[in-house]
Amino acid sequence: MPANLPVAFAEVMLGGLLLDKGLKNARGAFSGGTAQAATPAASAGATSGAGTTSSKAAFSANQKAFASELQSQTGLDPAVIAGWMAAEEPIGASSGWGGLQDWLNVGITDSGPMGSNNPAWRDPVQAADMTAEWMKGVALPGFGTAAAGIQRIVGTAGQSISAQVQAIQSSGWASSGYPDLAALVAQYAG
Repeated sequence: MPANLPVAFAEVMLGGLLLDKGLKNARGAFSGGTAQAATPAASAGATSGAGTTSSKAAFSANQKAFASELQSQTGLDPAVIAGWMAAEEPIGASSGWGGLQDWLNVGITDSGPMGSNNPAWRDPVQAADMTAEWMKGVALPGFGTAAAGIQRIVGTAGQSISAQVQAIQSSGWASSGYPDLAALVAQYAG
């Protein structure tokens, strides 16, 4: 038996015993729960296997920091943010595309990266702040202003999870339209 096989088996067993609290704390803040296995959703510019979730994978500390800050800046439901992040980048990763903390891949487009050299993308809280500002219509250096459909996402804060998911799907954020986003978000709602 290979030396690391027992460790891998133990991790699988422990993962199977974890309770999936997801994002269900009383105040709605991101608690960084776990995700069940899901079908990856294609994202705007994800050039690798981004968006793949593994059974019981937990968000990394950087992902939790990004999600919490983005939730506080936009008012979007934490489950929506978690599912959206899972559609864009692998759960549990310490960094996203190109080593960045840009967990929703702002500026990582189907035609290539734009504005990704900004040092703010290397810090999860600053990256979340820039993402929120861009979603609200502030131009980002090297990337410009978000389209009207993207700006409408923030306008759904306080509305139902379904309304928020539909706004993301129809926003033009991802060329795929995130066909599996509702299923990903459902893993964190509760």
